[in-house]
Amino acid sequence: MEREADLTQAHHIFDLKYRLGDLRASSVEGATLLRLADGPTLITAPHSVTQVRAGREKPAEFWTGAIAETLGITLKASVLTALSPRVEVENAASSDPFLQTLIVTLRARAIRLVFDVHGLSGTHGLDINVGSAGFREPNLVDDLAKDLTACFSVALGKPYNGGGSITSLINRSTDIDAGAIQLELGPRLRSDTTNSSDLWTLTAVLRRFEEAFLRVR
Repeated sequence: MEREADLTQAHHIFDLKYRLGDLRASSVEGATLLRLADGPTLITAPHSVTQVRAGREKPAEFWTGAIAETLGITLKASVLTALSPRVEVENAASSDPFLQTLIVTLRARAIRLVFDVHGLSGTHGLDINVGSAGFREPNLVDDLAKDLTACFSVALGKPYNGGGSITSLINRSTDIDAGAIQLELGPRLRSDTTNSSDLWTLTAVLRRFEEAFLRVR
């Protein structure tokens, strides 16, 4: 119980900075959070605060930054999140300080696997949508989806498959030796009442995927 309470407290504290960053005037232009760990995995949350895409403002994908940081703790992974509104020409893979920081990190560190965390609207009726555009080991992705299905409502590649995103950018890169999975998380995992048991369950599934991936890559 103490472990559960500690994780819940940390999760809520993490989220405070993203609420402040979403106030616009309180944020520093182009600011990102980069927390490095010794492990082979990186968790990203490119839309943890408001973004401006093609001149139109899009709301923050709430709790994605906090989830990235929480998974950073439980998976002992590096973390990269947006702290100030991103300005995107087309999508999350648009060139800006966040993407530049991501590319530099991937090239400078021994990162082998990226989990790219996004928010999924409740209208889709899903807990998790897994996207894997360009991922070279589709059997591993199938296993990941099946493993998640034991505890969550899951869809693979629908409504989003990770195309035109950070996930596909990494998977199809010729000079970055890493694989990426896009995790679109629904309201169950992105609310004030998200429970720590769900976070630990998600951690356990992602750790098993990480171990399987590193065995073949």
